[in-house]
Amino acid sequence: MKTLLLLRHAKSGWSEAGLKDFDRPLKGKGREAATLIGTHLLASGCVPDAIISSPALRARQTAEAVANAVSRAVSGAPDNAPTLSFDQSLYEAPTEAILRVARSTGEDLEVLMLVGHNPSMQLAAVKFCGAGAPGLLADMLRGYPTAGLARFTFREASWRDISWSGATPLDFISAKALR
Repeated sequence: MKTLLLLRHAKSGWSEAGLKDFDRPLKGKGREAATLIGTHLLASGCVPDAIISSPALRARQTAEAVANAVSRAVSGAPDNAPTLSFDQSLYEAPTEAILRVARSTGEDLEVLMLVGHNPSMQLAAVKFCGAGAPGLLADMLRGYPTAGLARFTFREASWRDISWSGATPLDFISAKALR
């Protein structure tokens, strides 16, 4: 069974004049939120084997903070830390790019996290949710906050075979709700 985590980057800022959208860093609150998400994943037993992130600075910093929170706590064994990579197609991504990135993942991975931006993360989560879990769907439609995380499982044994309609939505949380 495959598990897909869709994480919207944590809170970023516009503190520097003339800064390009791609180069916006996380705020301190955003770093804390990303670390909290990593800690939550560890506590829930759903540690990603791999994290693929948009290369935009705020997404990259979110992915790194989650990976650091998980790897520090995984009994000091860096071999258990998630692999971290970046994919340009997750920046300003259409929902199909999110599905394509997940489908291209190595078959040895059981838990995959994708870190990206809105509206892409929200739209993909809504598509994966489908008609299942109306309460989660309603929450996702109300908004996908920064450091918002949706979790889905798939019966398929191969990432190549996952589909929008094959997902089982499990939960939708935010760092704010975890505080």
